[in-house]
Amino acid sequence: MKSVFFILAIVFISTGVWSQKKKWQFPSYDVIRTGPYIGIQKGNYFNVECGFERQWKDLKFLGSKTTALYGGLNLNLKNGIIGTDIGGWKKLGFLGITYGGAINYRTNFTVSKVGFSPMIGIKLSKFHLQVGYEFLFPTKTILETNEFVISLRYKISSQKKIKKN
Repeated sequence: MKSVFFILAIVFISTGVWSQKKKWQFPSYDVIRTGPYIGIQKGNYFNVECGFERQWKDLKFLGSKTTALYGGLNLNLKNGIIGTDIGGWKKLGFLGITYGGAINYRTNFTVSKVGFSPMIGIKLSKFHLQVGYEFLFPTKTILETNEFVISLRYKISSQKKIKKN
């Protein structure tokens, strides 16, 4: 009698596990946010930045993640240097820790540098604090720009779109 119940339990559990339609699955929503941001950068020099960011957030009960792409300008008003950043970041889980990188361009209209910067940070609500290092080339030319950077951004407003999968 016990073996019959054991076999029925295995069959019942296996049909639930291996069936193509999951019965106990939370719905997955995708949230897409698009909007501008403003921020400050501090390293050897103080920069002001502004740009545009698009975020894709996958809402799940467990294992939510956010991916973002951004592009922006940063200005060093004291030294007359303008720069652009194009990059992205990713946040896994609920702790708010982000990692990503950017492609950078800096110029004072006589000397230019191009490079990349890996970043790690933390995102809380509309604030995003990042720390990174800018690898700029050519290294022989002198341009008064930041190498080690701490950046704080604030997303001003966003257009929000929710779609159900």
